[in-house]
Amino acid sequence: MKQLIIAEQVFTHYPSVELGVIILHNLDNTIPAVTNNLLQETMTTLRKNLTIETLPELPVIQQWRNVYQSFGATPPSTYRSSIEALLRRILKGDLPNINFLVDLYNYASIKHLIPIGAEDLDTIEGDIHLCPAEGNEQFFTIGSTENSPPKAKEIIYKDNKGTICRCWNWREGDRTKITPSTKNAIIVIENIIPNTKEKLFAVLQEITQLLQQHTKTIITTHMMNKNNRIITI
Repeated sequence: MKQLIIAEQVFTHYPSVELGVIILHNLDNTIPAVTNNLLQETMTTLRKNLTIETLPELPVIQQWRNVYQSFGATPPSTYRSSIEALLRRILKGDLPNINFLVDLYNYASIKHLIPIGAEDLDTIEGDIHLCPAEGNEQFFTIGSTENSPPKAKEIIYKDNKGTICRCWNWREGDRTKITPSTKNAIIVIENIIPNTKEKLFAVLQEITQLLQQHTKTIITTHMMNKNNRIITI
């Protein structure tokens, strides 16, 4: 059985970290996106209330920039958390449709202003670890054939074969990316803002409900924190 394990060192430096995890089995990821209208409405609202200039003032952006700086991922113009990158794309244009699952979690991410990612479980080798990098774990970002391993002490997701995602949520790996043929997947919602567990749970519930409404996938959910840092996938 595979596990998702958050290293104790992560909580030493970032004690408020919480993850919402959704595990999917027997997903049909070829179905049309069901969030197009919701996504368009959310993007329109964001553009009314946010600009490139005011983006750094958001607490979630400030928090993730501080995290990135703590393990040397600077400057912010190069290393952007997934939520900052998404919001910047929206302020400059529209998000492209990718596939059902990616479109779904992108919608939830920008609606709730929280980083969300996913991996194809059938491409995972062994357990998944959220941990500081040693600096020699191979990594190929989506669409690239060039190995760009993480820096030592950078927080990464990795399995037995290498890095899955660099700088916590900066770059997803090509090997484990979500595609239309994905059948089994893990969605991870990342929260680092203290005392906002209720928000994390609300995001978890909304994604789960949308999956239940539009798919027949088998769903299991978990909440992870310093008191529950290991789950079975």
